[in-house]
Amino acid sequence: MIKFYKNTGRSGNGEFVIQTDAKNIDEFQSEFSSAIAKYAQENEDLEFAMDSLIPSGFALAFKIAGYKTDLVHESRVLTVGYSDPAACDLVYPT
Repeated sequence: MIKFYKNTGRSGNGEFVIQTDAKNIDEFQSEFSSAIAKYAQENEDLEFAMDSLIPSGFALAFKIAGYKTDLVHESRVLTVGYSDPAACDLVYPT
């Protein structure tokens, strides 16, 4: 499952955070591309969102493929972004 969060709190900068529990690169690519397509159809902030989501998606893909990246924080699900998802609004899936 892919989840997109957007930091819209008082000190929020609008940054997007991505979480996934994908076990392999094929699963991640399929879920991420579907999530991006659905988000693009349902939201108007597409240019700003893609500026954040696409690079973050690459960082996650590299991590899942076994490469080191300092941008991804690993727990039970992979999270990329500097904002805490708990302090953000869930924007996908809605």
